[in-house]
Amino acid sequence: WLIPLVTVAVYTGLRGGELVALRWRDINLETRTLLVRHRAESRTKSRRDRAVPLARQAMEVLASLKREDQNALVVRGARGGSINKGYASKCFLRYRRRAGLPNEIHFHSLRHTTASWLVQGGVSLLRVKEILGHVSIQTTMRYAHLAPSNMLEEVEQAMR
Repeated sequence: WLIPLVTVAVYTGLRGGELVALRWRDINLETRTLLVRHRAESRTKSRRDRAVPLARQAMEVLASLKREDQNALVVRGARGGSINKGYASKCFLRYRRRAGLPNEIHFHSLRHTTASWLVQGGVSLLRVKEILGHVSIQTTMRYAHLAPSNMLEEVEQAMR
């Protein structure tokens, strides 16, 4: 259960709590989107619902896990029960130590990886803000230094 969870986390940028609360009714494999819902049992940080596009890697993992019950949780523990974000984070840290990765890497680091990949791939900071559900563009601006410098191309395109 941890490998699919980590894979979906790094290819969607969802927070741990958002991932463990995700239900099948929130995923549309045909349109390759998932809906992060702000609800009583799982509050989003921004207090808003948001749609997140599914990269191919995340979609393939989710398709391999597909359940028939639309109300079922997407991520389940080894025995089929629900898990909480604390337990997922604890398991992640255990495997991080086994892999010999630096102590600075935590489950939330996967979210930073997503943001970094998006910015480095040329996705606009406003779009990254939207995907990650940041309330303020200031939060997203911490990744601005990763953006490829294509200022001249942008000016040339605008001045045609």
